[in-house]
Amino acid sequence: MILFAVVYVVVGIIFTVITSSTISDGMKMLWNWAAFVISIAVFVYNIIYEHYRLLNPPRIVALRVSVAVALGAFLLAAAANILTLFADSDKNNLMIFAFAVWPFTTAVPAFLISLAVATILAKKRTKVQTNNDEDN
Repeated sequence: MILFAVVYVVVGIIFTVITSSTISDGMKMLWNWAAFVISIAVFVYNIIYEHYRLLNPPRIVALRVSVAVALGAFLLAAAANILTLFADSDKNNLMIFAFAVWPFTTAVPAFLISLAVATILAKKRTKVQTNNDEDN
């Protein structure tokens, strides 16, 4: 779980650095989409890992995946707050809200999506096991 959260943070920081050094708006959008696609891939792999490797039931899968997402968002909020300390900006006071807002706005959808996916995977696994039991 912590490993997946760290991956989200690393992806976020690396692509933020790449995007901030890019001049054209089109390339910035491309790098943002690349970070989004990689984060989705990590999210999907996390669900698959929890379901097939650890054999967790759907609610546990959803809980663990959403906690990893929320922790990653919290750590990104911490990094953003640290960066605003060094920037001359009037947004420094607003960035403190990121500690609460970012984890919540990422964890809730992550929980719902991973619960739905894990439930579908569990039903498929149960169906396959039932068919295999009937064949024997």
